[in-house]
Amino acid sequence: MMTPSTAEAGGFLGARFGADHGTPVGKNPFSIYFNPAAMSGTKGTQLSIDAAVIYRRASYERSSDALSPGPAIQGTPQDSQIYQDYVRSNTGKGEISNILALPFAGIVTDLGNEKLPIRLGYAVYIPFGGLASWERNDSLKSSTAPGGSDGPQRWFNISGRIISLYNTVAASFEIPGTRLSFGVSGSLVHNTVETARARNSNGSDDTASADSLLIEGRALIDARGFNAAATVGVFYDAIPEKLSFGLSYKIRPSFGQMRLKGTLRTQFGQERRASDSEDIELLQTYPDVIRFGTAYRVSEAIELRLDGEYVTWSNFKRQCLVNAGQSAKCNLYERGDEVKGSSSVIQVIDRNWVDNFAVRGGVGYFLSPQTEIFGSVLYDSSAIPDATLDPTIFDSDKIHSALGVRQMITPKFGLAGSFNHVYFFERDTRGKNIFYTRVGESRQPSAGGIYNQQFFYLNINGTYTF
Repeated sequence: MMTPSTAEAGGFLGARFGADHGTPVGKNPFSIYFNPAAMSGTKGTQLSIDAAVIYRRASYERSSDALSPGPAIQGTPQDSQIYQDYVRSNTGKGEISNILALPFAGIVTDLGNEKLPIRLGYAVYIPFGGLASWERNDSLKSSTAPGGSDGPQRWFNISGRIISLYNTVAASFEIPGTRLSFGVSGSLVHNTVETARARNSNGSDDTASADSLLIEGRALIDARGFNAAATVGVFYDAIPEKLSFGLSYKIRPSFGQMRLKGTLRTQFGQERRASDSEDIELLQTYPDVIRFGTAYRVSEAIELRLDGEYVTWSNFKRQCLVNAGQSAKCNLYERGDEVKGSSSVIQVIDRNWVDNFAVRGGVGYFLSPQTEIFGSVLYDSSAIPDATLDPTIFDSDKIHSALGVRQMITPKFGLAGSFNHVYFFERDTRGKNIFYTRVGESRQPSAGGIYNQQFFYLNINGTYTF
């Protein structure tokens, strides 16, 4: 129902804008995103532009234990061509590789007077998003299961995109004489979800019937909408230019459940509906994010940094498609089917994610006041349990390493670049996925299998002070 994301923290939230300088104690425009209270440490008017250019390589290998046959295939002899094509199209490895970019642009100002306790900021950025198109297997084009050309992962994702564009205004206030600051930001978020996937009306991965009639269908979803979000934070400059602490709380979009509006186009096999498009709403709940950070300047040459986050992904219970225009709810029995008396639920994907955390330690080494070499290592736990992991949004525990240089080109302009690698530990969920054990609107083919993924990316950013 969703498309794969490019950001790596906690499933699909956590862009690392500014590399090692994007933290809850960073005295720069990146603080608009990480902790608006830290804007109080900026001087003058600062403009930062950042881009992460990401190369992603991932694979999903589906084995025979994930086959989820319905009545058509269950009644087909296993030595028949139809059954053999069914197995061949639903097992094996699906792969994806693409290059993506996540941008950020932000500005912070002291209104021309650095003695004022107030700072204002504005930023536009995409904290998560991207495009995805899985590689094809054209050897199945002329088989009895031509849908297999889209890969064994097609029941969860064939192609699509997810974009969340944030427009954020922020303000900070320092209590005079205390070096203690508070900050707040408000965001208008535009979410776009477009995805294509294979789908059958009974939740199976059947491809064709015994008399060679095509069963496998397709579903195309286009949903979008605006949501509000907010962040509050606190920043304490304990020892100026030496020791600082920061803490922020980012409130989920819509301050609860999101409701994106759009259309669903569905065709089940050779069936063509009188209307191939219907109005739908996508319901889902994103998490809150708690971030903390500290930086300690050991000497003129060395600064130690520590930051982390805790993400309440346990709020992400499911994604639910409902009929539009009725303020419909996703009312389900525990087993997964819709509560009697309701008729609004079209399809459900169980998520049941868990809270996750990330911790990063880093160091900045200053060859001179104008030149810094920096590096860090981050551990990030996965929010997705084995039971509901699928190729739409897949994740694992991971190690993120970064190495870069920041250089002041002029007294007012600094440029930074870093190479980043995110190593995802392999996930093996064979025999653990629950999708095909569900019933009703929640049933879909099993996503059990072996998952691998790697990110390599360059982060480049520049900051100009007016």
